[in-house]
Amino acid sequence: MLLTIISAGGPSAINAVLTTVLKVLVEFERKHSSNERDASLARSVFFAQFVNTALISLIVNADITYYVSALSMLGKDGLGLLTGDFRDLTSRWYMVVGIAFIPTVLTTSLSPNIGQFAKWPVTLVQQRIAKTNALTQKEIDEIFAGPSLQLSERYGAMLNITFVIFMYASGMPILYFFGILYFSTAYWSDKITLLEVFQRPGSIDSTLVQLASNFFQVL
Repeated sequence: MLLTIISAGGPSAINAVLTTVLKVLVEFERKHSSNERDASLARSVFFAQFVNTALISLIVNADITYYVSALSMLGKDGLGLLTGDFRDLTSRWYMVVGIAFIPTVLTTSLSPNIGQFAKWPVTLVQQRIAKTNALTQKEIDEIFAGPSLQLSERYGAMLNITFVIFMYASGMPILYFFGILYFSTAYWSDKITLLEVFQRPGSIDSTLVQLASNFFQVL
């Protein structure tokens, strides 16, 4: 039971760490505008989370040396790498790897929105504490104003879960339900936190929307 929980929640925890690290790294790119920075972060978060969520389990269980003979030195006669049990996405792959993959997609569809929604009660507690413990008016103003809404992180997570679902849902239709679950909870968590937690967003152009639209053309 414990191993199941860890295997299901592990990728989501790693996704959160990747997002935090990428937020720091994107600052070193020195983009000319905040919109360019947000687009770069959304793109990086999407790629990193997609590799972690969808591709690692596929690669680990794939016999890649069967298709790329040049990598045979890493195979069973070498380091024992890239020699999984599957050469294609067969029915057995879905019965073995796919079933174990379902809890991962479920946690990936819920964890970003649960984390987003959790900021609401946390903010309420911080505001209550600030009323009696804040030393300056500036501290109170900052807490009651709330943090800035990180749209780039939300776009990256949205692209990740969408591509993961469309990649595997043909053999596991239940993943479509996880997509409905994600977008339903994303709607309410974003709506509540935008009204109750975050600052009013400043001027935002169509950069992130265009980025997502370009990726969706691949589907």
